[in-house]
Amino acid sequence: MSYTFNEIEKKIYPKTFLKDVHVRFDFDRANVDINKVVKFFNTRFNLSIDETQMFKELFVNSDDELINFGFTVEHVEVTLRHPAYKSFDFALKWLPWMKDYMQTLNINTVNKVYISKYNELGFTLQDNSIGVEVIMGEVFSKELLEKMNAEKKDFSSMTRWEMFDSVRGDDEWNSIFSYEYGFSRRANELTKGCLTLKTIMESNDVSIELNKLDDVSIKFNDILDRGFHWCVSKSIIERMEV
Repeated sequence: MSYTFNEIEKKIYPKTFLKDVHVRFDFDRANVDINKVVKFFNTRFNLSIDETQMFKELFVNSDDELINFGFTVEHVEVTLRHPAYKSFDFALKWLPWMKDYMQTLNINTVNKVYISKYNELGFTLQDNSIGVEVIMGEVFSKELLEKMNAEKKDFSSMTRWEMFDSVRGDDEWNSIFSYEYGFSRRANELTKGCLTLKTIMESNDVSIELNKLDDVSIKFNDILDRGFHWCVSKSIIERMEV
């Protein structure tokens, strides 16, 4: 792969501002055996569904709302929220369920793998004389700050700002690493808000067999983790370690 992010040590950090991880597989619509789909939901989730539900997006949530599945005849997805999610092994745990659903639809390949990680860090400024760019300077890496400073924005009265960029990989999946970062706050309370960072890995215009999804997902997650380190300052990583 052509991504130049530094290699990192794999670890579970005591502190994190990761809010959720989203895994989605897109595929071409196939002929559906209604009886098989009904059996899938009954076996996996103890749910009874009818034919009308099959052709809409069907959501299934855990009791604590920390695990959320979404099913259609063209994609399957799962969102895993903190604190249930602690490492990507937790995401891999649900891939057999997702592949089982696709096999129920007679799907053998997917045409997109999409994995995103959304981070959010709250902040409180001492007073209005301190700009939100000071907080961003402490959290985001110099690479992201250079892009931000090039915009020459006046953040003093802004309630929301985001920047988006992407890097294309040189691999068999035509993958793209993209990232969105910025802040949001209320108009009547500009001293309080949150910084946001979303990193995304996705394949493009390729067919990937179901038996290769675990391997591709693991490799995409590795790039996401390295990309996260590239996006944030060293001081943030140090704060996460204690």
